[in-house]
Parts: sequence; C-alpha cells; structure tokens
Amino acid sequence: MSFFERNVKKPIMDVITSGASPHSLALSMAFGVTCGIFPIPGVTSVPVMAAVFLFRLNPVASMLMNYLCTPLNIASVPVFVAYGGQFFGGGAQEFSVSALLQGLQEDTLTTLSEFRFVLLNAIYMWLVFLPIGTLAIYIVLYPILKFSIGDKTKGKKA
Repeated sequence: MSFFERNVKKPIMDVITSGASPHSLALSMAFGVTCGIFPIPGVTSVPVMAAVFLFRLNPVASMLMNYLCTPLNIASVPVFVAYGGQFFGGGAQEFSVSALLQGLQEDTLTTLSEFRFVLLNAIYMWLVFLPIGTLAIYIVLYPILKFSIGDKTKGKKA
C-alpha cells in the first residue's frame, strides 16, 4: 500500500463508509452533487446541510461531493439562469456570471438585489432539476457502491 493510500485515501474512506450502507451513501452523494450545483455560488452548503438534516444523510459524503462539484457549480449557473428565464420568464439576456461573481465579492446584498429575479428563476429551475438529478445520480451510484463496499446492513437485524 502506498503512502497516499495508507495516509489519505484509507482514512477518508473509513470515515465516509463507517456504518453506512450503499443506499445511504449513494443517496448522500447524490444530494451532495445536486445540492452542490445550487445556482448561487458560495451558498451551496446551505441546501446540502438542509438535505442532510431533512433526509438524515451522511454529512461527510454529502459535503465532500458538494466541494468536489464546485467547478460544476460555476459552470451550471448560466444553464439554470437560461432555462429558468425560458420556463419562468425573466431577463436572462443581461445576466453575466463574471458580473455576478464580482458583485458578490464587492457588495453581496446589492448584487443579490440586482439579480434577484434572474436568480429566483434559476432557483426555480434548480428545484425542478433536484429530484430528477438526484434520482439519476443515485441510480448510477448505488450499484457501484454496493459492488465496491458491499452491503454492510446484511448482518445487522433488529
């Protein structure tokens, strides 16, 4: 076993999989991804933690997937804005991700006020995507996790 596997990979996998079934891990990771692409950059931890508390998910797996999806989050904002504007109406044509990110760094409240309708439509579109995306990711992850970590709940009967 290499240094990386022994000192980095194995401890992280032990924390993530400790007492978790493939079902709970797949669900936690799926919500971590779909909540991690919340259309307001820098606020993705809020929907992830809401899902963790609401569905009693594994917080380590969910937040790890959230952080790994940061580039996907930045890339998905214009998609949610465009489709949100199309489906729910609004002015996506004057929207710019760079203007949003710069504005959030300079004056958060003014920027959120300026982009409020565009961002609300993007959030509505994200809410439409959330159950579909979570289910799709879960369907892909569950068999992979069941094969790789096994079903730890088989031996435990109440």
